[in-house]
Amino acid sequence: MVVNGEGEITDRWIGYAGPEAWAASLLKAKADPRTITAKRAAFDKQPTAELAASLANDAACEFDYHGAVNYFRQARSLDPAHAEEYTEDILTNMYYGARSKAFSFDEIATEADLALALPTTTMEQKENLAAMVSGMARSMGTPERAVPYIKAVLQEDAGEGGPSDTRLSLMVENALLVEHDEAKAVNLRKRLLPEGWQDDPSQLNSFAWWCFQNGVDLAEAEKLALHGAELATDDGERANILDTAAEISAARGDHEVALEHARRAAELAPDKDYFQEQVQRFTKEAAQGAKGAD
Repeated sequence: MVVNGEGEITDRWIGYAGPEAWAASLLKAKADPRTITAKRAAFDKQPTAELAASLANDAACEFDYHGAVNYFRQARSLDPAHAEEYTEDILTNMYYGARSKAFSFDEIATEADLALALPTTTMEQKENLAAMVSGMARSMGTPERAVPYIKAVLQEDAGEGGPSDTRLSLMVENALLVEHDEAKAVNLRKRLLPEGWQDDPSQLNSFAWWCFQNGVDLAEAEKLALHGAELATDDGERANILDTAAEISAARGDHEVALEHARRAAELAPDKDYFQEQVQRFTKEAAQGAKGAD
């Protein structure tokens, strides 16, 4: 956030893309010390790409992703020479807005297609774009809609040096959504984990949760989660990992075991209402499971 001598906001933005990008943003803010309110009035009278970008960043800071996208689109129209940068900004805001269903997938696809069609788009940018679209499609509950983007990128040569982590993540999605090969997806996902992950409670929990989310290799995932709980260094972390184990046990149909994990988590973190709610939930599921067995 940039303020003037009276404490009024003149510019602000979210995110950190490295020192050069941050310095560039600061220099832009310094070049136009007008307040945000004054910039809005100036834009209404005579719109410029610079003003549109500044107002877009301000809107993003308020989590007004529709407003940010609208301003960035105007900036792109006013400054077509930098269309690629503005399209990236648009997609970034759509990515975060997709979490709250602020945009439809069709709106996102339109912007993604524009970015892919640019002759200057590099393979790294294409991979990042496909990964972004895939993440948005998953958050919307329609992961299959990202398949054309995943296929398009993976059909192109990755170049020298082996696949990047982003490309590997796309290969994981391809194994799940296109090839329907769970074992391959699991092996590829493990390649994304850092060295020594088998002894890192955070990494064990993360991988186990990924297995749960995708419904793959749940038996191993439960063992890994419980191993992570054993390795956890504090009660809060141990409770979170046990919650993962509870979800996996429930997904496997072991409702009594899920309830046991949930109770241990609640005992470790008695001040967290969430874990108490989980105990209530798994108690009901265990009771329903017992009735079904009868």
